[in-house]
Amino acid sequence: DCHDGSDEQNCKTARVLRPMSMRARMDGVSSRAWVCDGEDDCRDGSDEKECKKQNWPSVVECKADEFRCNATSTCLPKQWRCDTETDCPDGSDELNCTQNACESWKFMCVTDRMCIYKTWQCDGEPDCKDGSDEQNCPATNTTPRRLGRRGSSKKPGINFEPGQQCHDWMFKCGNDRCVPYWWKCDGVNDCEDNSDEQGCGEKGSTSSTTETSTIVPSRPGPPTRRKDRMCGQHEFRCDSGVCISKRDVCDGRKDCPGGEDEDNCPPKKLCGNSNFRCRIDGACLPMDKLCNGIKDCPDGSDEECNFKPIIMNSTVNNCSSYPGVFECDNTCFALTMLCDGKPTCYDGTDEERCTGDRKGPHYQVTQIMVDERLMNSTSFLIKWVLPNQQNATLEYLPSIYYNNEWKNVTNWISSTEYRFTNLKPYTAYKVTVYVRVKNQPKITPPFIHYEVATVEGIPTPPLNVSVAQRNGSVVEVSWNPPKEVNGRLKGYTVSFRSQSETGVPVQTAEASASETSISIDRGFQPNITYEFWVKARNGRQESSTSQMVSLKIDPAAFVEKVNRIEVLNKTAKSVTLRWQPVSNADGYVVMSFLPQTYPVLPTVTVRNATTVTLDNMVPGTQYVIKVAAFVKDFFGQHETTIISFGGSPLPALNVELGEVSGQHAIVKWSEPTGVALGSLVYGVYYGTSMDTLYEAARFNTSSRTANLTK
Repeated sequence: DCHDGSDEQNCKTARVLRPMSMRARMDGVSSRAWVCDGEDDCRDGSDEKECKKQNWPSVVECKADEFRCNATSTCLPKQWRCDTETDCPDGSDELNCTQNACESWKFMCVTDRMCIYKTWQCDGEPDCKDGSDEQNCPATNTTPRRLGRRGSSKKPGINFEPGQQCHDWMFKCGNDRCVPYWWKCDGVNDCEDNSDEQGCGEKGSTSSTTETSTIVPSRPGPPTRRKDRMCGQHEFRCDSGVCISKRDVCDGRKDCPGGEDEDNCPPKKLCGNSNFRCRIDGACLPMDKLCNGIKDCPDGSDEECNFKPIIMNSTVNNCSSYPGVFECDNTCFALTMLCDGKPTCYDGTDEERCTGDRKGPHYQVTQIMVDERLMNSTSFLIKWVLPNQQNATLEYLPSIYYNNEWKNVTNWISSTEYRFTNLKPYTAYKVTVYVRVKNQPKITPPFIHYEVATVEGIPTPPLNVSVAQRNGSVVEVSWNPPKEVNGRLKGYTVSFRSQSETGVPVQTAEASASETSISIDRGFQPNITYEFWVKARNGRQESSTSQMVSLKIDPAAFVEKVNRIEVLNKTAKSVTLRWQPVSNADGYVVMSFLPQTYPVLPTVTVRNATTVTLDNMVPGTQYVIKVAAFVKDFFGQHETTIISFGGSPLPALNVELGEVSGQHAIVKWSEPTGVALGSLVYGVYYGTSMDTLYEAARFNTSSRTANLTK
């Protein structure tokens, strides 16, 4: 919607739903994902009707943080399992909970070992069946009302009357009422004296994007906004108009210029230094549960990661490996947060010893954006953002990484965007941006290294195209792959036409990306010259035409088909076949095929005869036998017959790998048992592909050990 497209940058791929075929007959329309899921979402049952008739999938694949109900196969969040509430129609989410182990931030009921959130303990409302969550609790005069467990859109009533002591995760109003601190500045007069809305701007909604990078700064300074700009649903508006995350409210650090995000807060920290606070009920979770892809909070607020920076645990990732960060609280933070006058570490050590190289300010790019609509196969445009510029005049040096080398492609510039050019199509690059105060020598190491891939370009034409006539109606076209695919190869288009006929449309045949030859049977006429050429295709583009090649159809290639194969004689190990002769044939080829995993059998050539005897046939299997006539190098269509041999199949061998080196490998096997066999000869097959593996035995041996060499 913006002229520069900035409202669509760095967005997750939208899930586009097709027009729904199921419409609820009551007050609304159910999501397509809810149709035929075993639950009455429409409340009139219309989303669960005619599911078998529509051949709707009966089982939906559950996510890693979900579990499946036994009766309906419905997927529900894992945190709903063993929570004392029956969510599956058959109650399977509350079965087998006696061996349940609770997370550290949850409370285990005494009798049935169910897990509930610790914030539900001693809240005046029994959640455990045995009421153990309300035992040995300090006395309170008023029973609080808990926030809706499923994240209800209705805001619950105020928890305490005036004069009562507030929980440590609640905001104390001017009239001594207590409300959850995150209700502050949400546009609703919860305190009834409006003290939770004082100093707040209008409530609105904005969209945010999450930056993908190696590391992201621990809480970059909030962007400056106009005072009349509205903040998002889970943002807090400072008196200056700046929007910050509500998670930063009452966290012990002043994020607003005037510090109003820390006014009227409880006297002690809401959660420990290494914990995160759920928005809906104030539950404290370990930081490793934050933005880990699994919803641990009842409302899923631990997975709302627009404001949560991607950080690195220093016990796993050594911060010293990244020159653009510093370490504190087992976390790697961007250097832009070091000695910036605002404590980032819980112990404040990032604001100590601010001399020499530690002295701020440190300027770093904290967000790099790429507009995919402005990308092409040889260039892309990047834009970048810095927090806390402090009215300094800055200049930038974009750098790109390819072929194990960083390269500065321009001089220092004042613009906050740059287009990299002369790039290779369909290639991944890393980019970063250095920052310095204009004409000053100090350069802070870059913080973000952003990976960008160019789009597919035009492939080069296929090489070495050749054409050969296989028989009267079949032509084989061969080629080599293009030198530069410039993308992901999707296939080839083979085109041909007659030189002598005008106005006849070009005919085409398609080949897959793995093929470099194709047989075409299109009724080619004798003594007519045809032209052939090939084009390569990737996901976006098609190559130019390859070199054209010509072929004149030889009338001698029209060979008749063999007819009427019959069995003259058959024994346990042999078969004799006969067929009708073909006029002018130079001879015949007899091709035998066994089921897959058997080796490829040799082709038998027969001249001056129309019979053949095949010996040493494998017992207990079925042969497909094809016979075709040939004249010169041209073959006619084959005739096929199927012949079965009784008896027990030869047993499979159990082959073991022994000594292996760069030049050879030893294999050994045991003699087969269970069948009456005479002296045995073993064929040893090996190769670097399935085709070469089965094409022919490398050697025969009567031993049960073989030395395989290159």
